[in-house]
Amino acid sequence: MANLSPNSPQRDRRILAADAAYAAFLAPGFPLDDYPGETLQIRNELDRTNWLTLKDICAEAIAAGVGDLTIDAPGIRCTSNNFIRPTYAETFVLMQELRAWAMAAQANHWRLKDECRSVTTRAALEAIDMGSGWP
Repeated sequence: MANLSPNSPQRDRRILAADAAYAAFLAPGFPLDDYPGETLQIRNELDRTNWLTLKDICAEAIAAGVGDLTIDAPGIRCTSNNFIRPTYAETFVLMQELRAWAMAAQANHWRLKDECRSVTTRAALEAIDMGSGWP
């Protein structure tokens, strides 16, 4: 078996493949179980910032005793451009679920890249399954 150097071009290509697998996983969005076929976009930091802000708004509404009210119009825009209007309390839970999903995806991305960096042979590098471990 051929050994790999730490700065091998093959290693760099597999790390890029891990990055591409992560982007491909995020591209369809976070699936909404209560809204079949709908997803929330989470492809970049702006999306993530918006969802964290919405989570804070919902926490404030819950603390103010209005968590059972429907979220203000127009609602939450899905990846499809449709809007949904759950309550503030339901939206808070949804944001917690989205956060856990995004964290699990990021952890898997890191795992794949770390595995690419740690294997010592070309065969082991090529054997890394870029489709495994996603939430």
